[in-house]
Amino acid sequence: MTDVYPQGRPATLYATWREYAPDGPLVAVTGVTWQAAPLAGGSGVGPTSTGVLYPATGINVYTWQVPSSQTPGDYLITWTGTDPGSGDPVTATEIITIA
Repeated sequence: MTDVYPQGRPATLYATWREYAPDGPLVAVTGVTWQAAPLAGGSGVGPTSTGVLYPATGINVYTWQVPSSQTPGDYLITWTGTDPGSGDPVTATEIITIA
């Protein structure tokens, strides 16, 4: 199920990072950024690391204050960072809807 967020309201986005899927131990990824790209095309938001929080090991949170003028539709949220053990880049994605 896709999360739906109204224009002009905050969208709280989460990324969970694990050593291995599906239930490996949580790992603290470094250099985390996020971005939102509209699936229909056009300009999105980010990438940015400003405002990304690290409330617990392996968890990142960002509260996107969705502008009231944000174009409605589906957005691909992409989180990127660096695996601290290997130094490899890692990504996590989800699709949300702005209504």
